[in-house]
Amino acid sequence: MSRAPLNLLPGLVAAPLAEQITRAGLARTRILGSTGRRAQRVHDLVAGNIPGQLPHFVSTGLEYGYRYAGPLIATEPGEREVATGADDVVEYRPNTKPGGRLPHTVIDTTDGPRSTLELVDTTPTALTVFTFDPSGWEHVLESGVGLLSPLTACVVDLGSATTPKTAIDLYEVGTLGAVLVRADGHIVWRTAVHAKAAAVDLLDAIRRCWLPYFSQNRASDQRTVVATVAPPKSSSR
Repeated sequence: MSRAPLNLLPGLVAAPLAEQITRAGLARTRILGSTGRRAQRVHDLVAGNIPGQLPHFVSTGLEYGYRYAGPLIATEPGEREVATGADDVVEYRPNTKPGGRLPHTVIDTTDGPRSTLELVDTTPTALTVFTFDPSGWEHVLESGVGLLSPLTACVVDLGSATTPKTAIDLYEVGTLGAVLVRADGHIVWRTAVHAKAAAVDLLDAIRRCWLPYFSQNRASDQRTVVATVAPPKSSSR
């Protein structure tokens, strides 16, 4: 049977016991501030155990790199389900795998440098396409007008990224592919294939993942999907 917590003990017993526990803890701590062989052994022991504690205290990989599955996330080609979890709990490695967060990069716009995270359309029924081929993907979305209502979609041009080569590697879809992002900044779908060849896959993914949630309202909501470039429109190079 485990020991009873201090708050269950009578006050006359708990108070001196708590003081003894505190003194014992402080005595061990004081060793770290002293000199001598014993202090050095404690220092070495602590230093040796710190790396093993990193996953508990330094977890940017878990906080920013976690991917999750769900009905509003499309699977990758050839996969039955979305891979979940983090590639590395400690270190965050940006990527564009479905279910994860959109990576940050800086884009030159008419209003000055902006983060891609700022250019995500945050309207609840909006989707944002990030691509280096905006005209090709705008055409795809225009072809889906009337099919995706009540969703709206817009395109952000990555071609004006301040570090274009780095951005191409970061987004992992080449210069012709696209990354589809939800209003909360999570990635829904991606492809490295050019717009014309991937048009059917994109529209099918949107219909499959999203439209069941709006099917009950389609009869009363006949708004048209308009494909526009997310304001402010990124300048092309």
